[in-house]
Amino acid sequence: DLCYNQIGDSGAITIASALTNFTQLRHLTLFSNKIGDSGATAIVQTIIKFTQLQHLNLGSNRIGDIGATTIASSISNLTQLQQLYLHHNQIGDTGATEIANSFTNLVQLQQLDLAGNEIGDSGATAIASALSKLTQLRSLCLNFNQIGNIGATAIANVLCKFEHLEHWDILGH
Repeated sequence: DLCYNQIGDSGAITIASALTNFTQLRHLTLFSNKIGDSGATAIVQTIIKFTQLQHLNLGSNRIGDIGATTIASSISNLTQLQQLYLHHNQIGDTGATEIANSFTNLVQLQQLDLAGNEIGDSGATAIASALSKLTQLRSLCLNFNQIGNIGATAIANVLCKFEHLEHWDILGH
């Protein structure tokens, strides 16, 4: 847990280098560290080998669509991932769409938090289209984005079919 350290991109790159020896890591929390796209890219390119990773929290950073795209391509290999927190970043429709495209192999994912980003209708619709792959999903947070009626309706129409869903939040869009 390295929360609230304001390490930035250069610190994230250094941490990524140090993480190469910890392939059995199960939890990685870098919440609120001013990490941008280049720092996120370094981290996720390292953790691609962490096949046991269950929890990834890169929330409250400065990750945009470029970082989200790299995250998406890396997490698709993390088949044990149960919790993914990317809330309060700068992820827009492009990044959200790429993350949605990574859902195919995330069969264990139970919590997905993309709240407080810049996701609009097209990103929400892409997420809605891919949600059926997340059969273990229990919690979805998309609140405080830029999702309008089209995206909210697409999400709601899919989520009503989820048997295990315990929490979903799309308010404040």
